Amino acid sequence: MLALVGLSTGLVACGSSPSVAPPVSTTTTTTTLPVPQPLSSTTPVGTYSGLGPIERVPVPVLAPGALVPRADQLLAPYAPGVVKLAFRQFGSGPDLLLVMGQHGTMTWWDPQLLNDLAGHFRVTVFDLPGTGYSAPLPGAPSVESYADATAGLIFGLQLHDPVVLGWGLGGTVALALAERHPGILQRLVLVDATAGGPTSIPTAMGTAAALASPSATLGALSQLIFPKEAVAAREGWVDRLLELSPDDIVASGIASEARVMSGLVRDASVSHSLHTLKIPVLLIAGSQDSIVPAANSTTIAASIPRHQLVMVPDAGYGALEQDEARLLANLVSFATGT
Repeated sequence: MLALVGLSTGLVACGSSPSVAPPVSTTTTTTTLPVPQPLSSTTPVGTYSGLGPIERVPVPVLAPGALVPRADQLLAPYAPGVVKLAFRQFGSGPDLLLVMGQHGTMTWWDPQLLNDLAGHFRVTVFDLPGTGYSAPLPGAPSVESYADATAGLIFGLQLHDPVVLGWGLGGTVALALAERHPGILQRLVLVDATAGGPTSIPTAMGTAAALASPSATLGALSQLIFPKEAVAAREGWVDRLLELSPDDIVASGIASEARVMSGLVRDASVSHSLHTLKIPVLLIAGSQDSIVPAANSTTIAASIPRHQLVMVPDAGYGALEQDEARLLANLVSFATGT
């Protein structure tokens, strides 16, 4: 159990003649953070057992600038403004938080990639509100509310100056997180992401419809995530995912994410604030991405003062999977500032 402790100290009076200092007055306030609860039968076996079980924890949906919630927000798991989020945490080193994209759950992260990251970072993956094992938000889902819940998770799990990596819609959420909660993260990695707004390029209608369908199979969606020619990368990703017990597919959560994603082209709130970002940003994009076209990453890069842009040739939305070794080296170098 973690605790945050605040200490205030009284002042000692001084004069021209010797005096005995009054006793130091102290006031201590403690906010106890909820203890995560593991979910039974969610620990992988075999090669990926080191990823550990899925756990759930109630976290506050933080308003911008509210880095320290009230105790009653933390201690009332079902109160308004609190959401139960499901997560996995493993590895050791600096904190790295991964934010999943549209339709996917935390079990969509390639377990081999997670194993490799765990050798460099304490990695946290989680389900966005309303998807997988995470509860829905108390209010309407939006990029902003997803970002505020993510800020609450960073606070609730006491992640220290994390590097945040967002994939697809998760990248948009990560951008909103950095804009709405400056100081809560130290570096940002955006993989096949969009900032939205009228200059963004939306997902093609047919592809968007497939991502919005709760009946779409992993195999069918993998055809969209990888270019036609990337057979080995696509089949390897699917095979490795099938070694894990998948999260629940929640139709309402998939529909909510689809509405948020389709509305991004009309929502310029994130894109208009890109110039305010002061932290370093690494952008990774697949040149043949049919879900979030690579031009979106170029547009983001043009508006961010401190950025690196890595365009992966012949890669799609699953760019991380198609050139993992090189991109892992880039990510570790960027995240650690080396």
